[in-house]
Amino acid sequence: GLNYNGQAIDLHNISTTASLAEGFFQGKVRIDDPTYMVMEAEGLVDIRPGRDSLKLKGVVDTLFVSKLGLSQNLDVLHGTFNVDFDGFDPFDFQIDDLTGRAQMDSVFLQKGNRSHTIEWMEFNASEDPAQRLVLSTSNIDMMVSGDFSYTMVYNDLISLAKEYMLNFQNNFEELENYYIQKPPTDDSRYKLNYSMTLRDMNPFINVFLDDPDSIGISKNAVLDGMILGGQTRVFNLYAEADSVSVNGQYFLQNTLEFNSSKIADSANVLASLYVQSNEQVFRNFTETKGLFAGGVWNKDRINFDFNISQKELNNYAFIRGDIMFLEDTI
Repeated sequence: GLNYNGQAIDLHNISTTASLAEGFFQGKVRIDDPTYMVMEAEGLVDIRPGRDSLKLKGVVDTLFVSKLGLSQNLDVLHGTFNVDFDGFDPFDFQIDDLTGRAQMDSVFLQKGNRSHTIEWMEFNASEDPAQRLVLSTSNIDMMVSGDFSYTMVYNDLISLAKEYMLNFQNNFEELENYYIQKPPTDDSRYKLNYSMTLRDMNPFINVFLDDPDSIGISKNAVLDGMILGGQTRVFNLYAEADSVSVNGQYFLQNTLEFNSSKIADSANVLASLYVQSNEQVFRNFTETKGLFAGGVWNKDRINFDFNISQKELNNYAFIRGDIMFLEDTI
């Protein structure tokens, strides 16, 4: 049996034809358990010292994702796969050590009565700074480049999000205790560049939405940006989409730009967010244009602006204001 997140899972009808040794498997395995999964695979798993290889190909006929406790956002998955990775040790898994490639085809996803098939998916991880990670699917293209550690980037982003939330909540005592207890910052500098093209995300997103019409993004929307690590942490994001819809409201020719810079061991914040949309179509309301919303957060003050105009008329709205963070209050 297996145990995942405290859930006991008893798999039945497992058959194998393989060469087995301590830390080594080569051959075929089939699991025919209609309760949890039906799949077969062929290849080798070698986790002997200095090897750490995973080379498998096979077919997942049915994987009951929610029953296995892997995710409550997905019920069923099936597809074919072919993986070839080095640096794979299931007993001491370090994502920074993983290099290789994976290919999946006809990946079927189902949640309730909603489903989507990802026609193809290719994933490559390497030590080449020019192409550290490349993901290409029928829905999205993504590339990450730079000289960095995945673990360090992840930990930095988690810390950054927590620190921004503590600043916004503005509890002086909690904020002070956080920085007193925070371990010394690793000053190692790194740079990560990322770019994404959303080929056609709507069919994928709709699997996970109770209302498929609540969110829509035009094809070939782009996102790119940069993350800098070290004593000063920088996060940038720029995005463009021809159209975005939210609950039947349409925004056309859109851009978003976010910039953040923060010293790791200081509560001071410097961040900016700007959103622009050339035209808007609202349900039961006049068409508008020139929507702009922006704000700059500098230490204990947020300056913000908002403006929008009525299309083909001279009516407009303009708002400008400040938010001051006083001690223990906004």
